[in-house]
Amino acid sequence: MQTSFFFINLAIELPSLRISSLLAFVLVGIGTFFANVMYIQSIGSDLTSFGDQFNNFLFTNSSIGLEDMSLLLLSLPPIKPSGVLSIDEIKSQAVKVFENPVRDRKEISSFLKGKSGVYLWYLESSGKYYVGSSVDLRYRFYDYFSESYFYKSGSSAIIANAIAKYGLDAFQFLILEFTEKSETLSREQFFIDTLEPEYNILKKAGSTLGFKPTGETKDKLSRAAMGRIHSLETRAKISESQKNNKNNPGLALSVKDLETNITIEYSNFTQAASELGFSRTTISMGFKQNNGTPFVVKGRYEITVKPS
Repeated sequence: MQTSFFFINLAIELPSLRISSLLAFVLVGIGTFFANVMYIQSIGSDLTSFGDQFNNFLFTNSSIGLEDMSLLLLSLPPIKPSGVLSIDEIKSQAVKVFENPVRDRKEISSFLKGKSGVYLWYLESSGKYYVGSSVDLRYRFYDYFSESYFYKSGSSAIIANAIAKYGLDAFQFLILEFTEKSETLSREQFFIDTLEPEYNILKKAGSTLGFKPTGETKDKLSRAAMGRIHSLETRAKISESQKNNKNNPGLALSVKDLETNITIEYSNFTQAASELGFSRTTISMGFKQNNGTPFVVKGRYEITVKPS
């Protein structure tokens, strides 16, 4: 480091020695070259030590001019803002990267069974991504294949529109980290703060924001939804099931979101099903199968049925 400062100081003193400005420029270049070498070495070991050395230089060389200082600073390579990683760095640290989530859907389902954690959707064509989390990653992954998910997507509005526009096969799906259920939101918050995802509207994990898709988006979501075409036999069974499970106005229910710990009261099964994005039959069957005790739907919603 002293070598680089020697050349720079010599260049600064050259006018008094009446030596050509061209030679002075060459000496500044040599000095900044040595400064760069020391800078790169310090990046690999200790940025603080480099900062200390640079500050000492400023204090001990107060006679340096602004033009010469600019030459020195401009010669240094830019420092990437702390915490912001490139997508290649993110992929290298991820638990698993799925290049085509539509093609790899079965593999992903098996891989995520019984797991909670943080995930990322990456759109290569735009370079943008979305960070989310779930206490049940398998169910959350399948949510993205369901049209109803996008109508209750809340803070996922931008990613919902992007998926509707480009299709899931244009995205890559990354598992950033598996977590304990109690730590899911805090780890999602960590990755939101660290990666600064452009598709996250709100920067607080677990936040909600109303999302009403446009007519065009509704049409795209409808065409993009998979596995929603029922056979005539299945339709008949669903119809019969609904006939035999008329909504009971005497039963209300409370729904606790296990991810956000928010509890909402509903006056009947139909209202809850409509708000949450699944059929009232799902609630009715859960109620019957659990003999009226609290039960969980989609690994996320704890439903308690009670007299209204």
